[in-house]
Amino acid sequence: MTIAIYGGAFDPSTIAHRKIISSLKDVADEVWMMPCFSHLFDKKMSSPEHRLNMCELVAELEGIRVCDYEFSLKQSITTYESLKGLSEIYLEHDFNFVMGGDNLCNLPKWDKHEQLIAEFGIIAFERDGYDLTLFDSSKFKKLEILSNPYKDLNISSTEVRRLYAEEYTLETVSKKIRNMLPEPVFDYIQKHLYDLYRV
Repeated sequence: MTIAIYGGAFDPSTIAHRKIISSLKDVADEVWMMPCFSHLFDKKMSSPEHRLNMCELVAELEGIRVCDYEFSLKQSITTYESLKGLSEIYLEHDFNFVMGGDNLCNLPKWDKHEQLIAEFGIIAFERDGYDLTLFDSSKFKKLEILSNPYKDLNISSTEVRRLYAEEYTLETVSKKIRNMLPEPVFDYIQKHLYDLYRV
């Protein structure tokens, strides 16, 4: 089967993430969300357990799978190493990594990027300000460019955390953020992460 690996911090999982998942269902047999265990550059994030739990909530809504491969290793590794490890476990699957157009343009800076594009498919979403027509697809095992499904939305995990961190009352935060998150994720944050995000 063709598997789209959708990796990220997912801190938290947003409506934009759901829109990407919906688009991926049209080009892959299965979609697996794969939250990273930690950031390779020590970016501050919520605990792996909280981020995994939020991914599970989205996965249940979308009927997809959460891949906890990095969690089983208890460390973050390169994208290539993750895909290589998964391909050795699931020999029957064809793994494709999902990324935004900005990351595709920065791919030459990634560790082991040549092995990544030679051995695994890449599914990239268009991003304003990045010309993805410049890429020579002959260098890739497979390169598929998809239109941005959340182009008209100003939603990101960073923006959600920023809004929580500002001096809003709980009522004000709820009004601003509720529509940016899947309802179960919003409820989870209010119960488990509200104080953490407020810092």
